Amino acid sequence: MMECSQPPPLRDDALSDALDGAAGPEVLAHLAGCAACAERLDAARALEDRLAGTLYRWDCPSPDQLAEYASTRLPAATASVLAEHLAVCALCSRELEDFKQFQIAETPASAPAPVLLPTQPHSGILFAQIVAGAGAALRGAGPEPIMAEADGVTIFLDIQPRPDGRATLQGQLVANDQDVWESALVEIRQGGALAATAIVDDLGSFACDAMPPGTFDLRIAAPNGRMVVLAGVAAAL
Repeated sequence: MMECSQPPPLRDDALSDALDGAAGPEVLAHLAGCAACAERLDAARALEDRLAGTLYRWDCPSPDQLAEYASTRLPAATASVLAEHLAVCALCSRELEDFKQFQIAETPASAPAPVLLPTQPHSGILFAQIVAGAGAALRGAGPEPIMAEADGVTIFLDIQPRPDGRATLQGQLVANDQDVWESALVEIRQGGALAATAIVDDLGSFACDAMPPGTFDLRIAAPNGRMVVLAGVAAAL
């Protein structure tokens, strides 16, 4: 990777402003004269374009959750969040109505009503889930890093506070197809905005410095188009 020709290199929040068209003249001048930072911006913009198609409905509830909502089996707090989503998502609202129609379809009196789920597929992205109580540790990291798993992919995250109120994140990705994830682009997003970026090395490690504290979404996009998403990570410092 090229080094910044006009150090210090642009911070990730400055690149985020450039992506959003809100960068100031100093940032734009730096990008015009620094090939390394311009390359970082191009990589982030390419991922944004790919996410626009790949992350279709990534934040929608699963068909199973819609089924439980229709059957009033969800906890009250979860049902309230899902109801807010349904109020603004026409696609999920239609799926919910389809499911309700399946529920009230006539069935033999002696047989229980079958559970029929909408068949419209969600996106093919891998969604990792945090493993509660995982005791695995990163080399050199704290005793209780976050561990999350998807289909054939395990992610370890260790978040350490900095004196300036920000945080340093060390991560490692371990997968059955490890070589696929080398040079993958890591994005940390908070409230939909890009907060930090990193690159996965040949050992699966990555690090993000000066990351704002708070809840964030982690997205790791491999060069071949595969992606793993870990949403709603709470970085309590």
